[in-house]
Amino acid sequence: MNNQIPVIGSVWRHQKRGTEYRVVDVTICCTNGLHEGEPTVIYEQLSEGELGSKYQKGVRMDRIVSEFMDGRFELVLN
Repeated sequence: MNNQIPVIGSVWRHQKRGTEYRVVDVTICCTNGLHEGEPTVIYEQLSEGELGSKYQKGVRMDRIVSEFMDGRFELVLN
């Protein structure tokens, strides 16, 4: 597992779906629970990918860094 923080503006591809995303921000999770205080990646969808997506292009999502960097995404452009 790679817990490095992704660079804001970098582009990543989801390994399974082929959908591409751009990292737009890194924040700290503030929910009162399991991931409180952990760095979180905010990313937006750039493409639909080979298997499509349930979200529209431009939708922003968040994921804790440890999940984002666990191998499910590959770096396309830094």
